[in-house]
Amino acid sequence: DATKAAGNRLQLCSLDLSEIFCPITGHLYKWSCVSMFKLLILLVFLSLTSCAINTNLGPYAKNKVEGAIRSSVVEVYSRNEIWQLETITLGQVETEYCQTNRLSNTPSERELNKILRSKTQRLGGNGIVYDSCESGRNYRNCEIYIRCQAMAYKVHY
Repeated sequence: DATKAAGNRLQLCSLDLSEIFCPITGHLYKWSCVSMFKLLILLVFLSLTSCAINTNLGPYAKNKVEGAIRSSVVEVYSRNEIWQLETITLGQVETEYCQTNRLSNTPSERELNKILRSKTQRLGGNGIVYDSCESGRNYRNCEIYIRCQAMAYKVHY
């Protein structure tokens, strides 16, 4: 009796998903498992056909990676070190940052120096000497204005 009662409980708890009631017609439809799976796949496919994902992650990621690669091949020198090497001066490189919103984060000096190294590499350089970073408030419609400069060099090894 105990096994029969357990079997009945299991039977009462099982769901038969192959029967679907249609409230419009009032009919009970029997579906095979394969048909339900095909219907589910069709519904998912139809819902995704009109979806489009637009993002600027591609260009953003590309620029971040390119900047990191370019800046990694540029060596940082002091003024004394650069005079002892055989170099060609390529000119001054600079970068600016304008914070218009008080709540936004300002870039670190390290991030700005990475931009300077990347610009040096674009000029064909492989060496840089940092000059200065100046910051000011309420300049050119900026809450905070930062400008960093460096000298770019092509060092012959």
